[in-house]
Amino acid sequence: MTATGYVELQLLTHFSLLRGASSPEELFAAGALLGYPALGVADLGTVAGIVRAWEAQKATGVRSIAGARVDLSCGRKLLLYPADRPAWSRLSRLLTVGKRRAGKGGCLLHWHDLEPWSGGIVAILLPDEADAANAAALRDLKIIYGRRGYMAMSQRRRPDDAVRIDALARQAGSAGVRAVVTGDVLYHASEARLLQDVVTAVREKCTVEELGYRREVNADRALKAPAEMVRRFAAYPDALRASVDIAETCRFDLGELTYTYPREFAERTFRQLEGFGSYGFPESHAASFAKIAYASSWMKYHHPDVFCAALMNAQPMGFYAPAQIVRDAREHGVDVRPPCINASRWDCTLERGRGRIHAVRLGLRQVRGLSNAHGAAIVAARGTVRFGSVEEVWRRSGVQRSAIEKLADADAFHSFGADRRQGLWKVKGLGETPLPLFVAADQASEAFSPEGVEPLVTLRPLTDGREVVEDYRTLQLSLRAHPLAFLRDELSRRGITGCADLTNLRDGRHVEVAGIILVRQKPGSAKGVLFITIEDETGVANGILWPDRFEAQRRTVMSASMIGMKGRVQKEGEVIHVICDRIIDHGDLLAQLGGMSFPHQTGRGDGARHAGSPDRGDKGWSTSPRNCYWPPHADGMDPENVVRVQSRDFR
Repeated sequence: MTATGYVELQLLTHFSLLRGASSPEELFAAGALLGYPALGVADLGTVAGIVRAWEAQKATGVRSIAGARVDLSCGRKLLLYPADRPAWSRLSRLLTVGKRRAGKGGCLLHWHDLEPWSGGIVAILLPDEADAANAAALRDLKIIYGRRGYMAMSQRRRPDDAVRIDALARQAGSAGVRAVVTGDVLYHASEARLLQDVVTAVREKCTVEELGYRREVNADRALKAPAEMVRRFAAYPDALRASVDIAETCRFDLGELTYTYPREFAERTFRQLEGFGSYGFPESHAASFAKIAYASSWMKYHHPDVFCAALMNAQPMGFYAPAQIVRDAREHGVDVRPPCINASRWDCTLERGRGRIHAVRLGLRQVRGLSNAHGAAIVAARGTVRFGSVEEVWRRSGVQRSAIEKLADADAFHSFGADRRQGLWKVKGLGETPLPLFVAADQASEAFSPEGVEPLVTLRPLTDGREVVEDYRTLQLSLRAHPLAFLRDELSRRGITGCADLTNLRDGRHVEVAGIILVRQKPGSAKGVLFITIEDETGVANGILWPDRFEAQRRTVMSASMIGMKGRVQKEGEVIHVICDRIIDHGDLLAQLGGMSFPHQTGRGDGARHAGSPDRGDKGWSTSPRNCYWPPHADGMDPENVVRVQSRDFR
C-alpha cells in the first residue's frame, strides 16, 4: 500500500443525498484506473453507501475503508473510521443516536455524544480556517481521541490556499495533532461536475443559473491520482504518510459482520409482520401505487424524453423490455440515438433535440457484455477530447481488447465512419496489449500516434435484416426497423393479420396474428388462465389462453420466441383480446431473418466437368450465387441468425 504514497480518505458518494454526484461503483472503478489500493468512504450521517462500496471492492480489487462523516450541532465536522468490528458497532450506535434525535433523513449529534462511542475509532477533523475556533476543536479532539485524532488538509483552489494550508499544518503541530492530506472528493471524474451543479441546485432549491457562488468554482473536487496528490502536497510528507497509516490501521471489512437473533425475538417479529401484511400492507400499498402511477403518468405525458432515459437507466426492471420503452418513446416524438463511442456516457443521457423534447442518447450500459468498469474507463479517458479511431480508444482507455470488440459488435464506432463490420475488422488488427514504444511516445508527445497504417479494405456491408439481428443480439433493441417488418410479405401471404389491424375487425371474427413474445402472465387469481402479449412492426396484441389449451401447447408457448395466435377476436370497448384456440411456433421465420438477401458465394466445387453440365473451362462459363443453404445446427437454425428477445414472465 505504501507504494502509492497516498490513500484518499474523504469521499462522498451519491448516498450523501444532494451532495455527492457519483455512485460507489463509479468511484471505485475510477480508483482502480488511477492505481489506488484503498479508498475511504465516509458519507454524511450515514453508512448507506458502504455495502455498494464493498461490492465494488470485490469487482475492482480496491479495498473499501468503511466510515462516516458527522456534522455536529456546534459546527465542527469529522470523518470517523472504525479500526475493527467493535469500533464499527460503536460508530453504528453513534449514528443511531443522531438519527433518532433528528428524525427521518437527518443526524443530529453534539460534541459530548462522541466520547461514549470513541473507542477504536479514528477521527479526522475537517477545519475551515486556522483560527481560534479550530484551535479549540483540536484541543477537544486530542482529549477524546488522543493519537487516533487527526486534522485534514485539503486544497480548495482558491486565493491564499497555500497560506491557509500552511497555517493549518502549523496549528495542528502546535496542538500535537497529526495532519493528514485529503482530497475532499464529490465525484469520480471532472466531467461529473455538471451533475454536481444540478445536485447542488436541487439542494438549494434554485436553478443551476441561479446558483452563483454556491456552485463549485472548478472541477477540482474529482478523484485525483495518488501521484498528483503527492505532487501537490510534496511540502507535507508526513501528512501524506498519515493517510497510508490510517488506511493500515482501519482494517475492518464488511464481510466480518454476522447477525444472530434470539428465537423468541424472531418469532415475535414474524407475527408482527404477518399481522401488518393481512391488512395494513394492502391498504398502504394501494395508496403508494396510486401516487407512483400518477407521477409516472404525468412525467410520461409532459417529459417523455426524461421518462425514457430514466427507465432505460433503471433496467433490468418491471414489465417492459428496452425495445418496448424505446419504441413507445419514438412514437411520442422522442429522437432516440444509438450508442456512440464519442457521445455516450455509461447511462442514457439527454441531448439537444430539434424542438422542445430532448433527444435520448443510449448509454454504453446498453452494450451487451460491457462491464461498468470498462465503460467508466472509456468515458474517463475520452474526457473532452474525442477519440479519432478504434486504436485510439484502445490505447487511451487501457481496457481489454475484448471490451473494444463488444463496442464494435454493437456498432458504436459509427462516428469514425466505420460500420459494424469495418469496426470489427479494425479491432481484429489490434494486439493483445499496446506496444510499449508507442505508449512511451504518446506520453512524451501528449498526442496519439498509430502503431501502423492499415491498408484500406472494402467489406461487403451487412443486409438490413442482418443489421437488425445484430442490434438485438448486442443491444436488445434496434433503431433501424422491427424484425417482423422484413417478414411482412411472407406473413401476409400466409393470411396473418397485423396486430394493429385488430381494431378494424368485428367482435367474434376468427383471425391469426403473429409477433415476438413480450410477456407471459399467469396470475394466481386467474384460475390457470395464461395472458400473452406479442408485438409486430404495427403494434401489440394481447391473447388469452385457457388452461386446457395451455397444457396442450405448453412447450410451444414457453419455448418459442415468435408465435402465431389463432383464435377469435373479443372486443369490449377499446380493449381487444384474441381468445386463442391454437398457438403456432414461427421461430423458423425469425431464424431466416439474418440470412435473407445474403446469398452464399460459390466455391471450387460448384463447377463440374461431367454429367452434362457446362465445364468450367468452356468459353462463357461463369459462376452464380447459391441461395440454398443448410446451416449445420440443430433444427436448421443458426444461433447467430436468431433475434434474441428476452420475454418478461410473471406468475
